[in-house]
Amino acid sequence: MKKPFLLLLIVPFFLLSACGETVQETPEIPAPNVKVLDLSGKPVYRITEVGTLQALQEVELVAKAAGTVGQLSADLGDAVKAGQTLAVIDFDESNNPAKVNYDNAQLQLANARQTRDETAANNQDAVTRAQLRVESLENTLGRLQRNLTELRATNESTRKTLELQLSNAKKNADTAEVNYQNVVDQYDQSLKDLLAGATNSLDSVFTHLESEFIAVEDIINPGNQLYFTVSVLNDAFGVRDSIQRSETVNAYNDYRELLKDSQIDYRDYLPLTERNIDEALDVAQKAAEDLRVLISKIRLMLSNSVANNQMSQGSIDAYVGQATAAEGIMLSDVSALNSLEKSLQNFRLNRTSQIATADNSRSIAGNQLLDANNALLKFQTTGGGSVQDLEAQIEQSSNDLLSAQADLASAIRGAAIQDSAKTLEINTFSNQVRLAEKSLNDNRIV
Repeated sequence: MKKPFLLLLIVPFFLLSACGETVQETPEIPAPNVKVLDLSGKPVYRITEVGTLQALQEVELVAKAAGTVGQLSADLGDAVKAGQTLAVIDFDESNNPAKVNYDNAQLQLANARQTRDETAANNQDAVTRAQLRVESLENTLGRLQRNLTELRATNESTRKTLELQLSNAKKNADTAEVNYQNVVDQYDQSLKDLLAGATNSLDSVFTHLESEFIAVEDIINPGNQLYFTVSVLNDAFGVRDSIQRSETVNAYNDYRELLKDSQIDYRDYLPLTERNIDEALDVAQKAAEDLRVLISKIRLMLSNSVANNQMSQGSIDAYVGQATAAEGIMLSDVSALNSLEKSLQNFRLNRTSQIATADNSRSIAGNQLLDANNALLKFQTTGGGSVQDLEAQIEQSSNDLLSAQADLASAIRGAAIQDSAKTLEINTFSNQVRLAEKSLNDNRIV
């Protein structure tokens, strides 16, 4: 219940006084009036002002489709709800792009579904045909395998009889093979011994090469200068023949590099084998012969040298003797290498002859074994030929079955891929229909 509102009107009064004046008598104050107002009715307020009214909250509505507003469902001041249609835009259905897109999307969706159904039917036919082919080939392969089992059982009995006849011939052939292998093993061991001796000889030769070259350096290049020149040699020896002097310097510089390369090559050939021993011998022979030639040049150069302030005649004569001794060592090494090469040649000749004799005996036994095998070979070309024919048919059928199984798997996989692609296409057109429908609904302002 609404309570009455009491309005109390109080009339104020003022007391006036003046400094130094006589205070007048206070007038009588009337009693206040009390009025009771009835507020049960709806009050009406009217305000008259000049200006513009503005709402506290405003929303600007923008149409998503172009056109003319043909219908309004709300007016100024009306209360509205979310999703309520406020206006509809008029359009010509025959020329409305949203309607055209919607109809086209619907048509494409229908065509895609029809194509999917047709493709699925065709794929099912292809899968069915592939399955029938696989079943047919499985039946053919099973029949051929049963026939092969029966034929092998028959041939096995005949084969055992023929193989028994080969036993004695095979024993003879085995004996000949053992004899041949013994000869081969004997020469293999001889080769190992020869290679071991060759390794020792070559090691000794390369030791001599290094020591004798050091002796050569002590004679003409005691400072071991890397770039040894004619002027250095002139300072040490009074060489008469300039050509001989130049040849000696060049031979010395060339051989210093040759010796390093020869040592590296020889280490690469280790351990020696029959395949690389010839190359190792060539390297050692060349290194020994070249050093012998170098020492010979030095000896001749020293023989033609005269004493000077740095080198007395006695020292020159001593160096000549030292070079002569080194040359003799190199001659001995060259001779030893030549003997080693000849021993290797003789070993190869003897081995070839002995192995050929043992191999000839093995061949005779092999021919005897071949004669004993004739009956078995004849059987293999007749009864065995039938087995090979069946095996070839089985192999071909197995390959055909694998191919058919692959075709079946391919057909199933292709059907799944096409179905997935068609489903994706239908989903795409369905999305286009929904988008076109949404664009069509944009003619309403909500």
